[in-house]
Order: sequence, then C-alpha cells, then structure tokens
Amino acid sequence: MRTLVPGAAGKGEIPVSQGSLEILVNRIKQLPALPAVVHHLTEVTEDPDATISAVEEVIRADQSLTAKVLKLVNSAFFALRSRVSTVHHAAVILGLDALRNMALTVHTYECLAACGRNDTFDKQAFWEHAAAVGIFAKKLATAAKYKKPDEAFVAGLLHDLGKVVLDEYFAPEFAQALAACRDEAIPLAVCEERVLGFDHGVAGAEVGRKWRFPAQLVEVIERHHAPPGANVLSAVVQLADTMAKAWRIGASGDPLLQPINSTVWKLIPLNEQALRDIVEASRDEIAQVQELFGAEDDQQQPQPPQATTRRASEARGSGERVAFVTTDKAPLLPLMVYLEESDVAVRLVRPEQPFPADEIEYLVVQMPDQPSALRVKSDLVTNHPALRSVPAFCVAPPCLPSAVVADLRRAVPASAPTR
Repeated sequence: MRTLVPGAAGKGEIPVSQGSLEILVNRIKQLPALPAVVHHLTEVTEDPDATISAVEEVIRADQSLTAKVLKLVNSAFFALRSRVSTVHHAAVILGLDALRNMALTVHTYECLAACGRNDTFDKQAFWEHAAAVGIFAKKLATAAKYKKPDEAFVAGLLHDLGKVVLDEYFAPEFAQALAACRDEAIPLAVCEERVLGFDHGVAGAEVGRKWRFPAQLVEVIERHHAPPGANVLSAVVQLADTMAKAWRIGASGDPLLQPINSTVWKLIPLNEQALRDIVEASRDEIAQVQELFGAEDDQQQPQPPQATTRRASEARGSGERVAFVTTDKAPLLPLMVYLEESDVAVRLVRPEQPFPADEIEYLVVQMPDQPSALRVKSDLVTNHPALRSVPAFCVAPPCLPSAVVADLRRAVPASAPTR
C-alpha cells in the first residue's frame, strides 16, 4: 500500500511504502533533543573512572530532575528501608547506571508526553500500560537473576515509545494500522509494516539512537516482538507486556494477546502463582510510577491509574461459568487471566480430563492453531453430549480477548439462569 505524506523542505509528496526508513529518520529529526543534562550524565557515567561526586554535580544542576529522581528513589518501586534525601545517598545505594537510567526515563517521558494526534490512541492508558510493563520487567529480571534489574524497568517502560512517534509524525497511517489490528485481529507491528513499511520497534529504535540510549536498550526497543533467543532483557519485557495485557492494566494500542515463546520460560523460571504474586505486589508501585511520570509539577495531585489490578482477596467468579480448554502447559495462560479479570468464573480443563459438562455455560477452546481448536471442540462435544447446547469459542493466538468476552456476554447474559 502507498500513502502520500508531506515531503521535506518543499520537495513535494513522498510515497510511504516499503523501504521508507529515510522518511522516518527525517521525521524523527524534528523531535527535540534531550536536555543537555541527560547527555552530560550519559557521558559521565560512561567514564569508567566516574565518581559519585561527578554524577551528583550533573544531576543537581537540574532542580526538577533532582526532585523527580529523589521522588522515584523514595517510592515503593525501590522499597528502601530509610528515606533518601540527597543525590549522593541515592548514588551510593543504587549505583551510577541506575541514576542515569532514571534521568533518561524522566526526560524521555517529558519530551514525548505532548506527542500524539489520534483520539483513538489513548495516551493516558498507554503510559499506564508502560508503567506496568516496567514494574513487571524489573521484578521478572530479578527472578531471572539479571544483574541490572533497573535496566529492565527502563526497557519495559520505553519499549513501545515508537508508537508515540508514529502517532505524532505518521498519524493517518498509524490510525489505519490501529484499526486493522483491532478489526482484523492482526498484530499491530504487522499492520504498521503493511501500511508504512516499518513498525513501531524500528521507529522507537531510531529515537533511541538520536537520543543516545544505551545500545542494549535500543536493541530491545527495536526487536521486542522478535523471539528473545538468549536475551534475558528481551524475554522479561515480552512477558511483562503480556502480563499487563492479560491483567488489563492500561492499553498499548495493540489489544491482541500473543503466545509466549517457550524460550521465555527457560530464562524466567517462575510458575503461575509467582506471576500472580508479582502482579498483586506491584499495584502500589504502578500507581506511584504513573504518578511520577504523569505529574507536570510537584504540586499536582493526579488520580491513580484506573486499571491497577484487583486484590486477590476481592470476590471472584461472580459471572459466567466457563470451561477453558487448552493443552498449553505454560504457567501463564493470558486469555484465561483476561477472562478472570473480566469477572468470569474460569475452570481450566485439559482435553483428556473429565469435567462436569452439565455445569458449564460457555466453552473456550484455545489451541496453537484454529484447526486444532475446532478438532478438540468436536471431540469434546462427541464425548460430552451436554456441551452441544453450550456456546463455544475456538481461538488460536494471537487473539482478541475483548472479542471473546463480548461473544460470551452475548451468548450468556448475566441475568440468565444458570444451568
């Protein structure tokens, strides 16, 4: 597909199509540069002989940065036992790289906060999602024994920044990609590639290069949808992103739930309960991080994020009774979690297991591909005649979970009597 966008320096219209990276680079040049203090801080921390005093001097030159760094250091995110009142103390406890990453994150958000042109792309929900991914990534990195979990926080928070860039500089094309993702259940990155010739990972990486992000951060931003290989940082970001979607925290613009690469579980040795514990323990941290990046000044009192996950003690299972059938043995089944977060009483069933079919109001069959899901559904109906009158939804990832919930609501109204 070819779409015309304004050319640079009065050179007329330029077609956006495959190979249009040059247009992207030219557009990104319009982004403001990060403040000099961030570049200076990067230079200082890259010096192997850098001292805490040198870093402290750079940060203290920017009073706003000093205040926000100390606010973040004292938040639930770091869970320090005593209050930190000086940059020097923060550097001693956290290290120079952590301070640089915090400064980079704060100023990146400030530079991009005003970007965006599409009403259908909810920026508040986007940054809420990003805060959750950052928090989850840090905790997953700790579990995976990654040496610098603060890097995982930054990578998680900024992994999707290319979407903000596309929303600002390629707004019509980005809107078209968002609509295709939602309507056709095709991953957003694929839709962007189809419309623009590149995706938000490439766009975000170009921003990272312009702003001199660490090379590893640029790589994660560019390839965060690709199989992680042996890259722990990419693995924790991918899993954190899926967790935020499954638990319905914010919105990234891409509502699809993707399958989790088997390599991820080899790099992050956690079971399902451990993942649920991470989400529960992160509620306050997500709110505090979102407040930090959402506040325009220290006097503002923003509302806490709307989608912080419910506490485990809250009532569950008040809605429809659903049998969730799958062969997937991964510790996290994103669609099942999404249904639970939608107040659906879910019962996980393996195809070979017997279950009380006459107590089920709705059936979800998730398999690696649609033909397999249809085959399993057929076998279940054959073995359990009571299921013949039960509405069923066969799904293979990537899937649109909201469509499953909407179909369920239509098939089994909340006021309908139970079977």
